[in-house]
Amino acid sequence: MELTPKRQRFIEEYPVDLNATQAAIRAGFSRKTAASAGQRLLRNVEISESVTERLLKLSAETNNTYERRVEVAEECLRLAREQGDYKGMLSANDQLIELGGYYRKSVEVKGDLTVNVPMSETKKFIASALAKIRDAGRMDTTK
Repeated sequence: MELTPKRQRFIEEYPVDLNATQAAIRAGFSRKTAASAGQRLLRNVEISESVTERLLKLSAETNNTYERRVEVAEECLRLAREQGDYKGMLSANDQLIELGGYYRKSVEVKGDLTVNVPMSETKKFIASALAKIRDAGRMDTTK
């Protein structure tokens, strides 16, 4: 089945922000019915497959694969660790956690503190350790 110009435009617009309503508006659908039109379009098998293909193509073009996102987060963690940027370390660690459960089993804090904890306790432990270090006056957390 040949896609109408509006449907084709929807397929091109949806990856911009992954918002079906806004993609429908940009594709020329009525603002009044854009929410329902966007959801209806995403349920259409042909459109859904075309959107998926477009997203995969864009991901390949931008090298925005899962592996690449993990590499970038690990690089951010390494740089933050080298610079002693504890907030940056926490942020990079959060990114790794969000990437499908990938995490490091050990978290190293400058000094002689290395702890292995279950993932469920990692964030609580890091927050507690940073609070103790900050309270001891050994770390500036405003970086």
